[in-house]
Amino acid sequence: MRCVKGSTTVEMAYVMPLIFLVFLIIVRTTFYYHDKSILDGMAYEVVTTAVQTARNPKAKEADVETFCRERIRGKLIYFSMPEVSVNVTDDEAETTISATRGKMCIRVTRQVKIPHPEKKIRLKKKLETIK
Repeated sequence: MRCVKGSTTVEMAYVMPLIFLVFLIIVRTTFYYHDKSILDGMAYEVVTTAVQTARNPKAKEADVETFCRERIRGKLIYFSMPEVSVNVTDDEAETTISATRGKMCIRVTRQVKIPHPEKKIRLKKKLETIK
């Protein structure tokens, strides 16, 4: 039978918990950035959908918050279901998605100006007809 010195056992008793701690921190950080990436992409998709809905006068008003919740369901690893708020004005649309777990919090905000190129084109055509 092989003989192991007691000092090695004592040193490993100090080192192994540190190795496990570093491993858990790496896994937790990876999950955090995964969820942040998912929320960032979803915020961009939701604000784009809100802008398209606002620009189209014939479209019925879409519930983009429900759309966001349906798309996020099952994709987050670490955080629970996030809170979604969408504000659409005449000039811009803003989406804020926030999720918390314990003391950790993610908040993603996306803002997009609503373009109205058709108004400029119509104005330009009116000016050309006047000349």
